[in-house]
Amino acid sequence: MKKKSSDKKISKIENGFIVPLVENVLNILAWTSLHHWIITLMRKRKKWAHDELTPFWFTEAYVLSFLLILGTLYWLISLKSFYWSVCVVISCYRLFDIAQGLASLIIFRRRLRRDEQGDYILARNLTRWFLLILLNLGEIILYFSFIYMAAGNSFTPNISTRIGAIFQSVSVLIAGNGALPGNDLSRSIVIAHLIYFVFFLIIIAPIVFSLIRAKERTTEIFGKTNKHVR
Repeated sequence: MKKKSSDKKISKIENGFIVPLVENVLNILAWTSLHHWIITLMRKRKKWAHDELTPFWFTEAYVLSFLLILGTLYWLISLKSFYWSVCVVISCYRLFDIAQGLASLIIFRRRLRRDEQGDYILARNLTRWFLLILLNLGEIILYFSFIYMAAGNSFTPNISTRIGAIFQSVSVLIAGNGALPGNDLSRSIVIAHLIYFVFFLIIIAPIVFSLIRAKERTTEIFGKTNKHVR
């Protein structure tokens, strides 16, 4: 009992209050993710074991379904239709979903795996990780294109074509320029886009790649022993 009490005190000293606070917030925000709901449901129904890593196919299908469906709709539906507004809402959800998922991975999930070299993120396939990050980048460009197109009249010159919205989304990411915002709405969109860019490409992605480690076999999964991953 004394040892457990001592360990808790050391943990509190090491973590302070910011890390536990952020962890609790991210745990709550995780329930806004469809990805999290499906995993929870599958484990509750005992389709997947609680100590089992999420299957490759599920995460890949989840990411690709949003990208392919919204990417197709981007070129097919009318710019003034109700469905475009629905796509903008879904785009905002998915942008939040990506940010919340990556932040959760770094803030508290990485602490669940530790070996003699320190904390790490377990990667069963580094190439897959790299490709998923590229897909996330493509999603960010697409989803902000939806948003720029919806607010196209607020920019100078107006963003009136789909290619123009994609150009705006890419140019803000790469060069920090493009069509100039003409009111507070458009300025807010550009500010949000730049903040998201800094968060994703300058903070999150480098940290993920610096912590990621591939292992053929490991005993460090979910704090349990004698578990092996290939």
